[in-house]
Amino acid sequence: MAGNPPTAEPQWRAAHVAYFGDDTDQLILRAVRPVIERCAAHGAAAHVLRHWRRGPHLRLVVRATPAVFAEVVEPAVRELIGGHLRAHPSTAPAPDEDALLPLHRRLAEAERETGPLTPFSPDNSITWEAHDRRIDVLGCPVGADELALFYERTNDLLFEHLEAVAAGLPRETLALRLMLATAHTLCRHPQDPSIRRGFVSFRSHAEGYLSTAGPRARQGFEQRYAANRAVLTAQVRAVVAAFDPVPPGPVPTGPVPPGPGLPSTDVPASGTSGAAALAEPGGAATLHRWVAAIDPLGSRWTALYEAGEIPEAEIPDDEENGIGGLLSASPLHRAISDSPTYKRMMYRDPRFLRYRLMLNYTYLHLSRLGLPGLSRYLLCHLAADAVEEVYGVSALQLVLATAENTGTARGPETEEAKETEESEESEETDESGGGAPRAVAVPARTRG
Repeated sequence: MAGNPPTAEPQWRAAHVAYFGDDTDQLILRAVRPVIERCAAHGAAAHVLRHWRRGPHLRLVVRATPAVFAEVVEPAVRELIGGHLRAHPSTAPAPDEDALLPLHRRLAEAERETGPLTPFSPDNSITWEAHDRRIDVLGCPVGADELALFYERTNDLLFEHLEAVAAGLPRETLALRLMLATAHTLCRHPQDPSIRRGFVSFRSHAEGYLSTAGPRARQGFEQRYAANRAVLTAQVRAVVAAFDPVPPGPVPTGPVPPGPGLPSTDVPASGTSGAAALAEPGGAATLHRWVAAIDPLGSRWTALYEAGEIPEAEIPDDEENGIGGLLSASPLHRAISDSPTYKRMMYRDPRFLRYRLMLNYTYLHLSRLGLPGLSRYLLCHLAADAVEEVYGVSALQLVLATAENTGTARGPETEEAKETEESEESEETDESGGGAPRAVAVPARTRG
């Protein structure tokens, strides 16, 4: 009697959905989400990414057996996504491929994208391709598995956040709150497990960009902070109050003036403590759900790292690390370069490696949310300035204190140093266009 044929192994494939218009959020909510839900009902893992190569498009990434692809996934894509494109097609003008090519070449080099840059796919088209899991960038298959798991587990949060944006919450406000919540709850510094340590990563990330972007960019960032100072410090107080019983620092009185892109209508000027400090949408409950979703992934990573499943990379020199060009313009990165002890801690301490992974995941989520890369740098700068003002701390002084105590094996100041290491996102990004968290498998770059 012949035995049953072996079950075909699952495969990774991606539907590339070209869409040049501005209504990508609704394409995700109305068409991609039901496809992902249908996939999940049949045991297929799926998530959606935004990407730029060969024109702006979405990538619906699916892991399923050939039978499930043929019987469930492909028909769902034709019916739901294809139907949406027919009913609500993008009518935007086609991007100028020649004009964009120099930028895309730079992006491809920075992100280690080896695929073709042109021609752009036709608007409103759907093409299936084998999915590149970018194991060479992430460092190992386990790292790629963990990244895919992160995307899958945060699908529902992505949809929730896009719905909040559609309801009127500015995308930048939501992004800022998620960043602050991650830094406050997940840095877990042994001396002060709060945003007073976690924020230094934001400063490093912003300085990595501003140190090479020129004085006009820095001036623009500083002007944005000055114009939104009261709103930004209120955001810090409200996010911290959503997790802590007592708000930090002195509590301002009177109304909080609005600022462009960061309205304060749902941020009480009183800094009311507890979960009521932020009103929905995008409020305290949203932030608690975010932390609850990604924190267990950090625990998984730590267990894999300590079991040797995630390889330990060599500690890179400044050029390999991507900060060689920053040393003349960035005192913060110069302090990093001058401290071997500091560097060893950045690349060997499981606590910090876990925190960096959480930041990288947050940045990747912001890319899925549709936040441009430049906006991420701006938000890092604004967040760092606001935290420094609320708490009376200085990221640079913390780093300099570390550099002056490199002979100490593990003291309070040396612990500060590790918070300057953040996402390598400006240098290497994953298939979504956001930062590839090389911390999943190998140390990330020190540059922002």
